[in-house]
Amino acid sequence: MGIGKDGYYHIYDIAANNPNFALLLSGRNAGKSYAIYMDEEKNGYGGYLKKAFDTGKPIIGYIRRRKEDIVAYLVEDDFQDKLKAIEKMTNGQYNAVSVQKGKIHFAYVDEDNNKKIGTPFAYIFNLSTEGRYKSRQYPTVEVAIFEEFIDTDGRYLQDEVRHLQSLRSTIFRDREGVTYLIGNTISRENPYFEEWQLIGIPKMKIGQIDTYNMETSDDGVIKLCVELAPNRGDK
Repeated sequence: MGIGKDGYYHIYDIAANNPNFALLLSGRNAGKSYAIYMDEEKNGYGGYLKKAFDTGKPIIGYIRRRKEDIVAYLVEDDFQDKLKAIEKMTNGQYNAVSVQKGKIHFAYVDEDNNKKIGTPFAYIFNLSTEGRYKSRQYPTVEVAIFEEFIDTDGRYLQDEVRHLQSLRSTIFRDREGVTYLIGNTISRENPYFEEWQLIGIPKMKIGQIDTYNMETSDDGVIKLCVELAPNRGDK
C-alpha cells in the first residue's frame, strides 16, 4: 500500500506477506514507525497499540541497539508524535507514556504535571545486552520493532545480526511473530544487507516489496520482506 489515500504510510501490504522480518526503508518523514504502532487492525494486521490498550498487556517489543539508547527519557521522546493519537484512541484516559522497570506504559499527565501510570504496552530491549533476556519469558508479545536499525555512522555491534536473531528467538520462542526493522536511510555498508544477502535493495523502486527466504540450520525457513517505502509527498 505504501502511502494511502490519507497521505500516510500503512503497513498492510508488507504485513500481508506474513514475514518473520520486515525491513522498512525510506526517509524520515514517511511515518513508518507511526504506522506500525497506530494503524488500525485490518485483515489481521496492525492495531497493536489499540490491542495493548484493550487487553492491558504488553504485546510489543521495543528494540534499540545500545543500552544508552533505552534511557527512559529517550524512549518516551520516541512517542511524542503518537501522544495525540493515544489520547484519542483511549478517549482521554491516557495522554502520555512512561517507562517503568523495562516496560513502556500508557500514562496520564494532568494540568499540574502530575503523572498517573497506566497499563504497559511494550517491553524494552537492547541488542548490546541481548544475552540477559534469554532466561525470561515474553508470552504476550506479538510484534517486535527495531527502531533505526541502520546507523548512519556505521557503528554496529560485533555480530549484531546474530544478536538480533537470538533476541527474536527469545521473544517469540515457538510462537509466530514479526520483527520490523525501521531504516531512515540506505547504506551499502550494512551488516544486515550483507549477512542476509539482500542483493536487490540497490535496484528497488519506490513502493516495491522484495521477499527473501533464508534457510536455517534446522532446515527451517525464515521469511524476510523488504519495502522501499515512499516519503509523504512523493508521487
